[in-house]
Amino acid sequence: MRLDSLKTKVLIWFLSIIFVIISLFSLLLYYFMEEAIKVNIETNLYHLASLIHKNLENKSFNALQNQNEFKNIDAIVLENENILTQIGNFNIKDYKKYLEHKDIFFVNEVDKFNIDAIYVLHFKIPFQGSIIISKKSIHNKAEDIEQILFFLDFILLLLLLYVASKMVDKILFPIKNI
Repeated sequence: MRLDSLKTKVLIWFLSIIFVIISLFSLLLYYFMEEAIKVNIETNLYHLASLIHKNLENKSFNALQNQNEFKNIDAIVLENENILTQIGNFNIKDYKKYLEHKDIFFVNEVDKFNIDAIYVLHFKIPFQGSIIISKKSIHNKAEDIEQILFFLDFILLLLLLYVASKMVDKILFPIKNI
């Protein structure tokens, strides 16, 4: 195959365009998958923080710790920045930086496949306080999708290159006979 032939030039253009399209699709899919996972985690932590808040009046925190939803969950309840109660093994020395920050949801990457998430709920009833809830070592499914997409992109690119080569041969066949 000559590099200056019409077929080669068409295939290179086709391959370049398809590569850009597949890469953009993969990046967008990865980004939206990662954002959906973060929203799901934030919603889950908000739900758990709301359950803790509902139980503040009757002080039934021990019952909460035994529920399945609260496994692998650490939380502290603060009244005017003083620790009222603790669920799990929350790292107490770091809690003040979360109270002072304007965001209420934090995600920290532990490694490529695991993340830690922290949610802060501020409330005024039955007293002025906050709930800081943390879930550690959440498996980041977006990284799994990234590896699958990388493999599939390569296979799809090779398949499309083969199909394009056959199509260009059929399209350019009449020109070859002239």
